[in-house]
Amino acid sequence: MLTLNLVQGSTEWLAARSQYFTASEAPAMLGFSKHTSRSDLLAQKKTGIVPEVDAGTQMLFGRGHETEARARPIAERIIGEELFPATGVLEVEGLQLLASFDGITMLEDAIWEHKLLNKGLAECVMNGDLPDTHWPQCEHQMIVAGLDRVLFMTSDGTSANSFHFWYVSRPERRAQVLAGWKQFAEDLKTFEPEARTVKAEAAPIEALPAVVVQVQGSLAVQDNLKTFGERLKSFIGGIKQKPETDQDFADAEAAIKALSKAEDALKNAKSGALEQISAVAEMQRQADLYHDLARTTRLSLEKLVKAEKENRKTEIVTAARGKLTDHVRALAESVGFAIEIPADFAGAIKGLKSIDSIKNAADTELASAKIRANELAEKVRANAKTIEAAGNRHLFADMAQLVMKAPDDLAAVISTRVAEFERQEAARLEAERARIQVEERVKAEREAAAKAEEEAKRIRAEERARAEAEAKQIARAEPEKNLLAEARPERAERPAAAPDARVEPISAPISAPTDTGATVTLGQINARLAPISLSKDGIASLGVEPCGRKRAAVLYRKSDFARICSALIKTIESAQQFKEAA
Repeated sequence: MLTLNLVQGSTEWLAARSQYFTASEAPAMLGFSKHTSRSDLLAQKKTGIVPEVDAGTQMLFGRGHETEARARPIAERIIGEELFPATGVLEVEGLQLLASFDGITMLEDAIWEHKLLNKGLAECVMNGDLPDTHWPQCEHQMIVAGLDRVLFMTSDGTSANSFHFWYVSRPERRAQVLAGWKQFAEDLKTFEPEARTVKAEAAPIEALPAVVVQVQGSLAVQDNLKTFGERLKSFIGGIKQKPETDQDFADAEAAIKALSKAEDALKNAKSGALEQISAVAEMQRQADLYHDLARTTRLSLEKLVKAEKENRKTEIVTAARGKLTDHVRALAESVGFAIEIPADFAGAIKGLKSIDSIKNAADTELASAKIRANELAEKVRANAKTIEAAGNRHLFADMAQLVMKAPDDLAAVISTRVAEFERQEAARLEAERARIQVEERVKAEREAAAKAEEEAKRIRAEERARAEAEAKQIARAEPEKNLLAEARPERAERPAAAPDARVEPISAPISAPTDTGATVTLGQINARLAPISLSKDGIASLGVEPCGRKRAAVLYRKSDFARICSALIKTIESAQQFKEAA
C-alpha cells in the first residue's frame, strides 16, 4: 500500500478520490447504498461531477468527524496502539483502489472504522456482523491495507454509547467486491450519462368550473352544466393518451384525480338539485351524461397508465435480459462451455413506482448477474485447465458438467478417476506382460528345441563323418581280418548248442587293448561297423556301458571297441549255430 500525504476532506483529497475506486463507494457499486444508486455512481465517475453537499448533510458530516475524534482514544485502548487518519492506494488486478482510514497504526498492522451511532447498526455490531450497506467498505479497506480484519465501531464519542467488534474478512465477500469493481470498470467504459431530471411532478391542472345547480321557483333550474361540459371535454382532449416518461405518468395520474373530483362534483350537484325540487329531468340527464363521461375517461386513463407502466417495465427488463444474454454468450464462447446465470429482474423491480427507480434496479441486477457470470467463467476456465493438466482426456467425457464443480470437488473426482484408471491400466499391462512372457517363453523353448535339434543333427553328421574317416583310416592301417583276429581269441571246439538254447551275452571281461583315455562316440562305432548299426541299449546288452556324454553324443572308451566287436561276433556266431541246429 502506498500512503498519500493528503488531509482527508481537502481539495487535494477530493481530487485524488476521483482517480480511484474508493472504499466508501463500494456499497453503491454493488447496489447496496441507500443514498447513491449504481447508475448515479457511474455518472459521477464518468463525468467527475459529484452532487453538492447541502447544509444539512454537511452538518451531519461535521458531527461524524467530531464524534470520530472523541472515539479514537477508545479505539486506541482496544488496539493498544496509537491510531492516525490516513489515505492509502493500491493497484489490485488492474484496479486502482483507494481507502481512507479513520485510524491506522504506525506499523499499518491494524485499522479502525468509525460510524456515527445508529441503533440498527449497533444491533448488527452486537450480533457480530455488518449489513450490506457497510461490509463492502470494510472489505475494500482491508484489501488496500493488506489485512484480514478491521476494528469496526459505532458510537456517539462516549464509552457508554460505544459498540465495537473485530470484523474479519470473508473470502466470498472480498471476491465479490473485486469482481464488482471489475464489472463496474467495464461498464464505465461504455457508460453514457443520461440527462439528469428532477423528480416528476404533475403539471398544474386547470381546475374545472364548480358545478352550480340552483332551483328557483317551482320548476326553474339554473345551472352551468353546458359550460362545465365544454370545459370537461376540452380537458379530456388535452390528456396524453400514451405516457412514456415519468413526467407523462405524473400528469396522467393528476388528470385521473381531477376527473375523479369531477365525478364527485356532478354526483353531489345532482343530489343537491333533487333535494331542492323533485323533477329536474333535464338537469339530471346532463349531469348523468357528464358524470359518465368523466368516469369513463378516468377509468380508461387509469387502465392506460397501468398498461403503459407495465410496458415500460417490460421494455426495461427485456433490454436488461438481452444485455445479460449477450454478455453470457460472449463468456461462453471464450471458455468453450455453455454458461447459465439466473437473474431475478422481476424481483429487483417489484414494488417500484418510478421509471428511474425501475431502470436503476434493473441495471443493478444486470451488473450483479454479470459479476456472477464472470466468476463462473473464471472457475470454468480454471477447471478446464485442471482437467487438461490431468491428462487422460478420455476419462472426462462429462467435462461440460465437471467444469461447473467447485475446485475441491473437481480435484476429488479427477483423483478418483485417474487412480482407478491407473489401477486398471496397471492390471492390463501386467496381464499383457504375462501374456508376452508366456509367448516369449514358448517361442524361446521352441527355438531352443529347434536349435538343439539342429545342433544334434550337426553333431551326428560331424560324428558320422569323423567315424567314417577314422574307419577308413583304420581299414587302411589294419585290415579287418587282423583287427578281428586280435580281438577274437583262439576258439576251442565246442559242442553245438541245443536248438532251444538261448545265447546270453558275455559277462566275463574280454581281453582288450589298454585304456588310454581316448573315447569314441556311438556314431563313430556305427560308422566302423557299417552296415551294422547299434543303439546305446544294444551295446549295453553286449556288456559295455558308456563312459560319458558330449552334448547329445554318447561316448565310449576307444579301448572298448575291440570288446564290442568280440561280443558282437560271438553273438553272430551263436545266432548262426542256432540257425544250423534248427
